[in-house]
Amino acid sequence: MRTIGTHRLLILGHGSHATAAFDHFCTKNHIIPLSLPPHSSHLLQLPDVSCFGPLKHLYGQRVQTAMQLEINHINKVDFLAAYQQTRPQAFSLVAFGPGRVGKWAPYGFAAAGLVPYKPENVLYELHIQVKTSTPLGSPHSRVI
Repeated sequence: MRTIGTHRLLILGHGSHATAAFDHFCTKNHIIPLSLPPHSSHLLQLPDVSCFGPLKHLYGQRVQTAMQLEINHINKVDFLAAYQQTRPQAFSLVAFGPGRVGKWAPYGFAAAGLVPYKPENVLYELHIQVKTSTPLGSPHSRVI
């Protein structure tokens, strides 16, 4: 592995590791932690975008079909059987895609807005609301 620079970026799926001890460890070891926004992995993490998304979709279709056949309970054995049937179909679709043999990675990069760089693809889906606080002592901060 070739090292360039003095710091490393650690991308976290959520902020639960953000403790004082963790922050101290990162500072001491020149690590910059970056927490992804909550509920955003399906948009930002490439395996979720290009692999597990199709798996989830196809499994959901299988469950929907079972419900239409009035099967409304799935135990662990049923789940594993359905998963084993769905997984090869999902990953062959991901790996080969309709007319895109072996090109799932570019799809994931494009869907995540990375290549070509289009952050609006993801930002639009995040529904982030910017919140600003009212300074203390302002007329709008008084409780009546």
